[in-house]
Formats: sequence, C-alpha cells, structure tokens
Amino acid sequence: MFSARSSAAQGLAAALQQQLTSFGLKVGRIPLPRSVIFGRMKAKEPGGIILYSYRMRPDWDGRSSLHSEGVQNVAGLKDKALDELLDEVEREMNPVAWKRRMADVRSTYRAQLPSIPLLLARDVSVRRKDLKNWRPTGGLTPVTWNAEQWLLEKAQPRGYAEPAASSAQ
Repeated sequence: MFSARSSAAQGLAAALQQQLTSFGLKVGRIPLPRSVIFGRMKAKEPGGIILYSYRMRPDWDGRSSLHSEGVQNVAGLKDKALDELLDEVEREMNPVAWKRRMADVRSTYRAQLPSIPLLLARDVSVRRKDLKNWRPTGGLTPVTWNAEQWLLEKAQPRGYAEPAASSAQ
C-alpha cells in the first residue's frame, strides 16, 4: 500500500515491487489515500508492506512516533528501554550529550526495526555563484544566520578588459 497522491511514492513502490519480484516474491501495488493507510495502521489491520512518508525537522527526537505513548506511533512500538532513552533526550540540554543519546535511540530502534526508512529527502538551498561566505546551516537556523559576512563579487562584463596603463602623463 502506498499514498495514491504521491508520484514519489508511486515510483518508489514500483522500484520496491521490482526488487522484491527479483527475489521471487509476488507483490502487488495498492494506491490508497493517506487517511485510509493510517486508519488501517492504527486499527492494526494486516496489510503487508505499507509505504508512507512524513516530514521531520533536523532536530527531530523521535518521541512522537517511537515512544510507546507517542501520538504518531502507528506501528504500536513498545519498548521500555527506548522509552527511557527518548525521555532522556527530551530533557537533555547539552547539544553534545543530546547527539550521543540520539545515537543510542537510533541504534536501539535499528535493533528492533519495526519499519525501514527507504528515502530521506534533503532541503535544497540555492544561491548565486558570485555570493561568497554563504554557509548552509543543516538545521532549523535560518540560512541568513551569517548574512553580515556575505560578499557579492563584482562581475566583469563579457569581453571586458582593463584599460592599459598609460605611460604618458
């Protein structure tokens, strides 16, 4: 099952079907509205492979979908050790310690693997080639965080040549 309105999901479902078929598995594709997919997941209806996507912030801590009490825990994952790690992550203020705890969350999650992430989209940022000192942030910080350091190189018109210095004065 996959989201009927997403062309990316349709393409990914076709690729997944082709790969599973190459392993000898017979797999069909069923396009459904997201509301139906999530309704079936919440009701714990059997349905085989379910392909869905959602957006996450770069500082996403996983609580909403991985914690036993998470409102988006449609897979019904229940793990006391993972819940405790997620509770610690939520209270952690030190960025270095937060990153270490998130690594523990990821490894605990991977050990159970209730779902398999297939696609990770990246944010795109576009800039002019002659804009110097521009730096992407990779997080929630706006890309203009260091705008006072930006420089726009002065571009010379095509075919422009500096005038030769004259020796007669």
